[in-house]
Amino acid sequence: MNLEKLTLETDRLKLMPPDLKYTEDIFNEFNEQITTYTDYPPNESLEATRDVILKFQKARADGEELFFVITDRETGEFLGCCGFHDMKEEQPELGIWIKVEAQGNKYGREALEAVKKWADENHEYDYIKYPVVEENWGSRKIAEYLGGSVQDTYEKKMRTGRTYTLVEYHIPRSLQVVPGHI
Repeated sequence: MNLEKLTLETDRLKLMPPDLKYTEDIFNEFNEQITTYTDYPPNESLEATRDVILKFQKARADGEELFFVITDRETGEFLGCCGFHDMKEEQPELGIWIKVEAQGNKYGREALEAVKKWADENHEYDYIKYPVVEENWGSRKIAEYLGGSVQDTYEKKMRTGRTYTLVEYHIPRSLQVVPGHI
């Protein structure tokens, strides 16, 4: 399967491969407020953001991860990014961020539901890991909506320098009904 061009669509969203045309959007929106609970600090420059996008393009080409730019399906407005990381592992990982002014619309839930549906239909895995900062209730609700349950809690020092308590959700594969079986 050619992952480089894989696009997913939902009722409201279009999840597309990373493209350099979103460099400025990602640079501007992946800011201090968004990165409060992330492992990564904001990019220091447009050039650094460009390098990150190129890294994600290569990881896609190598079948290591799917990084998506999330846009409004109708208007094309940039909304955020999400990823299906560590695809070569038995327990890949989900991650997401939605720009501040678009939060509260359940875009994160809708985007990750589409990624999980794709993974259930096209990728072998035991379960999906979804580590989240304990007090990040928005992300925790997404994990729980996707059927995840907390399986571990641990302290982690982020690349931002902050230390947080993380809860790691494990999201199981969706049950799939096999025709002719009860």
